[in-house]
Amino acid sequence: MALILRNRIILLLCLICFSIGVESKSRRNRRRRRRRKLNVDLCPDTFWVENKDGESAGVPYCTSHPLGEYNRNITRAVVVMHGRSYNPKLYFDNMVEAVNLHQARGNTLVIAPQIVRRKYLKDLDLDKDEYLGFNSMWVYGTNIATPFLYSSFDFMDDLLDELDDE
Repeated sequence: MALILRNRIILLLCLICFSIGVESKSRRNRRRRRRRKLNVDLCPDTFWVENKDGESAGVPYCTSHPLGEYNRNITRAVVVMHGRSYNPKLYFDNMVEAVNLHQARGNTLVIAPQIVRRKYLKDLDLDKDEYLGFNSMWVYGTNIATPFLYSSFDFMDDLLDELDDE
């Protein structure tokens, strides 16, 4: 009896799904192919990096204090990484607010790199030959999606080296 009841419930659920219009596989694939435009603010500064072949490229970033200028008051740094929303400005603003709440603005450098996927460079009016365009696996340190042999981990190493030099 329980098996018959369970089969009827499954059949009912299948009919409901079918009646509300479950998408066909080809329609679902077409919808996935349509790329949405990235609608985020571009960070105002650019961190320039160089790969092992001597080629250079930039990564946009937001910062509370200019990089490259020595500031003896800075005693700590916070590097804020965005997620797949590609909106470091929001993360940056939230971290600056937290730093301000703890009265640490004068001695804390907040920096938020904007790791941009290659397909979104155009949306941000960035030249694909001048800026790094990472692939979707940047969170795992894979090489970027261009012949520029460089990974997101290489970028973080270079950024931390820059902060250590200051």
